[in-house]
Amino acid sequence: GRSPPLIIFLFCFSTMRAAASRGLSRSRQKESAQKGHDLLDRMKQQYRDGDLDVKPSRVTYNSLISCYASTPQPNTMERVDGLLEEMKRCAIEEDDNSLAPDVVTYGSYLGCLAKSRIATKAEHAYDIVCEMEQKALEGNENIRPNILIYGQILRCSAFTKTKDTQCRRRALKVAMGVLSKIRDSNEPLPNTYELALWSCCVLTRGEELKRLLERIFHYCCEDGCLSDEVLRRLRTMAPTDVVQSLIGNETKVNALPSSWSCHARRV
Repeated sequence: GRSPPLIIFLFCFSTMRAAASRGLSRSRQKESAQKGHDLLDRMKQQYRDGDLDVKPSRVTYNSLISCYASTPQPNTMERVDGLLEEMKRCAIEEDDNSLAPDVVTYGSYLGCLAKSRIATKAEHAYDIVCEMEQKALEGNENIRPNILIYGQILRCSAFTKTKDTQCRRRALKVAMGVLSKIRDSNEPLPNTYELALWSCCVLTRGEELKRLLERIFHYCCEDGCLSDEVLRRLRTMAPTDVVQSLIGNETKVNALPSSWSCHARRV
C-alpha cells in the first residue's frame, strides 16, 4: 500500500506525546513509548527507501524523548541515550545541524535522568550542562541552557536516592552550585528554591541541613521568590525547629512580608 505522508507521522507523534503527558497506566505507558519507537523506525525506513519528505527531524526525536520523560520505564535511559547519540551521529554524517540535539532535547533528556535510579544522576546532569554551556560559548545558541535546564539539575539532586555518603555529598554540592549559578543569572523562580530545599532535606542532616535551609530561605526571600509551594516544601521536609525559627506558624505567603514574594506573584 501507499506509505503514509509526513503529516500523518507528525500527527501520531503529537497524539502519543499528549496521551503520555496525561498519565497512563504502567502497561499503557510502555505501549506508548514502544509505538513511538515503531513510528520512528518506519519513518527511517521510508526515508531510506527514497521518501525524502519523511526524514526524521529534531522535532521527531524530541517528541519521542519527551514521551519517555512523561512515561519512565526501566529501560528509559538506555533508550534515550541511544536516541541522543543517534541525533548527534546523524547531524555529523549528514552534515545537517538541524538534526543535532537542542535545548529542548536536553530538557527532556534531563527529565528522564531525574526520574531514573542512577545514583550519580546529579553529577551526570551537571556535566551535560557544562558541555552545553561550552558549546553555547562556541556559538551554538540552540543549546544554551535556560532556567528550565538548571531546574532539571536541581531535580536530579532532589531525586537522588542512595546510601552512598560520597555520592550524596557530590549531589548536594551540585545543587548548591547550580543554585548559585541561577542566582548569578538573575533568573531564580519559586520552583528553584523549592527544589533546592528539597535537595538539602534528602541529601544531608544535622547542623549542616539547618545552616543550608536557613541560607536558601533567606536567598529566596531576598529574591522575592517565596511562594505557598516553597512554604509547603519547607513545612513538610524541614526540621520543626528550623521551620519555627524562619516562619513560625504561618502557612500562607500573604501573612508574611510582601517583599519576600514580590517576584513569585509575577510567575
